Amino acid sequence: MQVQTGQTPHSLKQQAFHKQLAQTTPKTTQSRPRTPVFEQTETVIGGKFYVHRENHPFGETQAIARGVTHKTRLFGQSHWMNTAVMFGDIFGMIGSRLRGETSKPMKGIQKCKALATTIKAQRTPSTPCLPTNELPSKELCDQLVDRYLSTIERLYRIIHIPSFRQSYEALWAGAKSDAAFLLTVKLVLAIGAVTHDASFSLRPSAIRWIYEAQTAMSEPRLKQRLNIEYLQISLLLLLARDIVDVNSDLTWISVGSLYRTAIYMGLNRDPSQLPRRSLLAAEMRRRLWNTILEIMLQTSLMSGGPPLVSLNEFDTMPPGNFDDEQLAASETTTTETAPRPEHQYTQTSVAIALRKTFSARLATVKFLNNLNSNGSYEETLRIDNDIRAGCKELRRTIHGYKTSSTGPWPLDFEISTVDFLLHRYISALHMPFFGASLQETKYAFTRKIVLESALKIWYAAYPPHDSMLSGSDKQSDLLRLTTSGHGLFRSVTLLATLIVALELRAQLQEDAESLTGPITIRPDLVTVLENSKVWCRQCIEAGETNIKGHLLMSIVMAQIQALMRGVRQSEMPELLVRAAEDSVDLCVMILEEKAAAGTGLVASEGFHQMETPSSIPSDMASEFDFMGNASLFDFGAMENMNWDFSDANMSFF
Repeated sequence: MQVQTGQTPHSLKQQAFHKQLAQTTPKTTQSRPRTPVFEQTETVIGGKFYVHRENHPFGETQAIARGVTHKTRLFGQSHWMNTAVMFGDIFGMIGSRLRGETSKPMKGIQKCKALATTIKAQRTPSTPCLPTNELPSKELCDQLVDRYLSTIERLYRIIHIPSFRQSYEALWAGAKSDAAFLLTVKLVLAIGAVTHDASFSLRPSAIRWIYEAQTAMSEPRLKQRLNIEYLQISLLLLLARDIVDVNSDLTWISVGSLYRTAIYMGLNRDPSQLPRRSLLAAEMRRRLWNTILEIMLQTSLMSGGPPLVSLNEFDTMPPGNFDDEQLAASETTTTETAPRPEHQYTQTSVAIALRKTFSARLATVKFLNNLNSNGSYEETLRIDNDIRAGCKELRRTIHGYKTSSTGPWPLDFEISTVDFLLHRYISALHMPFFGASLQETKYAFTRKIVLESALKIWYAAYPPHDSMLSGSDKQSDLLRLTTSGHGLFRSVTLLATLIVALELRAQLQEDAESLTGPITIRPDLVTVLENSKVWCRQCIEAGETNIKGHLLMSIVMAQIQALMRGVRQSEMPELLVRAAEDSVDLCVMILEEKAAAGTGLVASEGFHQMETPSSIPSDMASEFDFMGNASLFDFGAMENMNWDFSDANMSFF
């Protein structure tokens, strides 16, 4: 499915530019794979890993990395580690000074690891973590539900909001509920807690809710679970694990299983090709399939793994441009319900707009991560043209929603996050050639595009006008997701700052070697790096226990500042070691405070008194006793839940 866009003078000019650029680029083919060269690198931060490079003719090694092997894992070209290895010269410069038990930075790093282990143990419930009937106060739950609905649900359509709210209110009003819906509520709360406040004060509770859901979903009787509610809970669990950081590095593996489950249930077939069902049921199937595709692609991009998705494996259409209230009303009328016009914003408009760029983004990830992905620069430029044309059309669509005189309008979170996500694909496409672009002018276009994308990613998450104060109520939702959250949002932001650092460092090195006079250094790049160091500290203050981001940014920033001052190369190692010491000292202090404070529900805001909704019996824990029951949850008996869109046709779920 190719992205179709109008042929404007600007787009024609852009196509001509790409064609001319491809013609002037040295031809590299994609015939048979060459024997790879494995470049071994070892750092104090990352340990030992191997960079895969092509064996260039005449025995030369190209500067283009094609993947990284670290411990037992193989990362494709889209993984962030391919960027981190470009800082290998720094660790080569100071590696010997950091190693050894007497090294002050190494002592600090080991202490941080020990503190991190303590903090994680305080947060992590014992396993198996049996689900309980306890919830925070309704006031706090309401806030967390609203946080989820105004952020993640806007991007990934999973629940039908009116049906969910109806069952949610009934839960507190005393109507009979069940364990599965309570799981759904807790996962919604866990995701909403990430943006609830700047310090992610509810992190321990969010982790427990995720563990409860993980225990419930690990019950082995899968066949009875093959319904829409199972897919919804599974998607919420995947997103919660990724954002809250509960085994987030394995999300790509888990979503692969969910993808096959959805195919087994027929979600890869459009409802029009299956026995007739209600509009609500049909649209929910389209929405869930669309969300699964999106998460499959994004986790592939982040993990460096192949997407394992093909356009000819499904014919499910994108979701219709319906508001949730329209779908709810369609259940009580015999009149056919028509979708809103394309130019009119609905709760599903952003998901639909992203789907229009799916084929171009899929081509990007396959190009980077499929087996023997040694793509040529010509192919990079061709895909670049496709994906940027699609992104331009998407931005035009979003802008049209925003400037509509009648409303409703998309949230700022939706606008900034779409930009944030799309530029990650553009920068990833060019990253294999970015290292070479810092040395060779024939890749100058890549250098320009990668830097532009990195800056747009950073400013989407960290607008210049946003407060730098970690406790500010003015922080955007996206900024809180990048600071308190994990996975996609954190990784993309960190990668953007590394790209800016590489570019600024290259400019300074060019300046030192220039015979024509000093090169003007862009002050905005310096500001981004200064702010990124503050951001890394804020991440740790919000509960991150891994100090590698702050340590790396501190060392890199010290090198850049030294280059700006014209420090001699012989003096550089001492400055970098001192920066490492300062970073480790700061991180130890923050982690010691976290460990001393401990964690627990009593210390968390709103948890001084846990509540049990009257609809949930006080002895409900017995329902979760999988040692005494054949099944933890009877998912097969949930077809008549009103929030699960029951009607005469729902048996097809």
